[in-house]
Amino acid sequence: MLEAIGDRCRAPGVPGDVLIDRWRAHFRQNGKSWAEFDWSEVDRLSPGERRIVARSIAAFQRGETGDGSNLVHWAAAKGGSPSHPFADLMGMFVQEEQRHARVLRRAMQVNGIARAERQWTDAIFRALRHGLGMLPALAILLAVEILACLYYDALARATGSPLLRRVASRICQDEADHVLFQCDLLGSFTCGWARWLRRAGAIGLTVAFAAAASIVWFEHRQVLRRGGFRLRSFFLTAGVSLHQALSTVERRASAA
Repeated sequence: MLEAIGDRCRAPGVPGDVLIDRWRAHFRQNGKSWAEFDWSEVDRLSPGERRIVARSIAAFQRGETGDGSNLVHWAAAKGGSPSHPFADLMGMFVQEEQRHARVLRRAMQVNGIARAERQWTDAIFRALRHGLGMLPALAILLAVEILACLYYDALARATGSPLLRRVASRICQDEADHVLFQCDLLGSFTCGWARWLRRAGAIGLTVAFAAAASIVWFEHRQVLRRGGFRLRSFFLTAGVSLHQALSTVERRASAA
């Protein structure tokens, strides 16, 4: 459904200058505000904690490592030039995700956790983002960012390591901002759609989101449970978060 809608309603042009300038300023300031972590702190994970979180962290770190070239090239094509501010904006977003990958990798090294060279859930999400077209890919990214918020929030509460708590909490803050960023982009690109078409897109995304949430719970349930979630509370929180995000997209689209 998402692919069909994306094919029927290719969004013209790029987001407005105000939106682009506001988010470029945000990413620029956010990059400066990232504090250096004290990697020499002796607060390693306990053996029990490591058994629970090691595989899970490695999987999420793998998911943060994409080069984002498709997004940047798409933005450049929309703007008509690789130097267009929209291409620069998407590049800044990609750089922030790559920062997460580097910081998580460093936290893994401190605790002797090996990288995940291949991960089936990451392969699925990448295939969806690359195969559906860029507008549906933004919708998939919105779903992924929401689930990442829940995961990193749980990870921050799942361990007694002050260092890992700070890393997870800091990334969680960024992911919450990324949800709003994706909402702004989707609202801008769908503002010319008929309302029923936006609702159809929301239904398609809700179905995809339910599948993605099920995968995240299945793969990371030990961390999520240790972080305070149970099956019902995880899906309830995820559903509420998606509803809030879709409502924001609709408001942005209606106001544009």
